[in-house]
Formats: sequence, C-alpha cells, structure tokens
Amino acid sequence: MSVQEFFTFLASSAGATAALSFIAERIPAFQKLQSGTKSLYMLVGSLLIAGVAYVVLTYVPTETLVQITPAFQLVYGIVGTWIANQVAHKADPHTTKI
Repeated sequence: MSVQEFFTFLASSAGATAALSFIAERIPAFQKLQSGTKSLYMLVGSLLIAGVAYVVLTYVPTETLVQITPAFQLVYGIVGTWIANQVAHKADPHTTKI
C-alpha cells in the first residue's frame, strides 16, 4: 500500500472508523465509557481522521508524500506484521490466557 492509498483508505468512512476502532478498543479508559459516549467519540474521531486524511491528500504535495514513502513503508510493514501476529495468536487454540 502506498502513502496515497493509505490516506485514501483513511479518508473513506470505513477506513477512518476501522483505524479508530482498532486503537480505541485497546484503551482501557475508552472501555469504561457508556455506550452512547463511545458512539459519539467514534463519530467525532472518525470525522476527524477522515478530514485530516482528506486535507493531506488535497494540500500536501505529491513530492512530499513520495519523500516519506520509505519511512511509511517501514512503519506500515511493522504494524501490519504486528496485527497479523495478534490475529494469529488469538486464532491459535493452543494459546492460553495468563
């Protein structure tokens, strides 16, 4: 995935919400909120992420995005591998909770 594709994904409603959900579900303080409050945070957060991604795609020069590609690919690769590891770990019936 390129930098532009990543920001396009985030600028979509599904991408922003998926990214925010992945992060929010791992924050204990978020888990303590009431359902309606969580819903409002998800709405506002998704709008912010999609808006920022749209601004980046619209106003950041393509040359700048190309220059950050190596760093993006490094981070993207590590995070992608970590997510795959988490999914595999949770899917393994031999893992036990400690």
